[in-house]
Amino acid sequence: MQWDIALELARRLAEDEVPYISREYAQQLEFMGDYQSALRHYETAVTRDPARREHDETCAAGVARMALRTGDLHRSAQLLYTFTLPCIVFFSVWCQGSFGNISIVVFICRESN
Repeated sequence: MQWDIALELARRLAEDEVPYISREYAQQLEFMGDYQSALRHYETAVTRDPARREHDETCAAGVARMALRTGDLHRSAQLLYTFTLPCIVFFSVWCQGSFGNISIVVFICRESN
């Protein structure tokens, strides 16, 4: 799919669809290993609308995974507090990469919440 075109059309014709398209694009970029770009799209996909909490939690988990992938542990821990994300999201990232003791730090943050 041509994501940039889809996003541009949504911005002009269906603004409420932009967060969903951004999330889908971020997931594709994450799958392809473009973590920095995926991070940007997960960030823009967050709506802060209470009615879209599930969507926002999915995006926050994506931001947390991409923050870990790009080396921003502090930001990942902050998201854990903000959205009460399950530790399994962070642990699965740790298992897929070579991040050393990151999962231990995240579990300590979660337990102290």
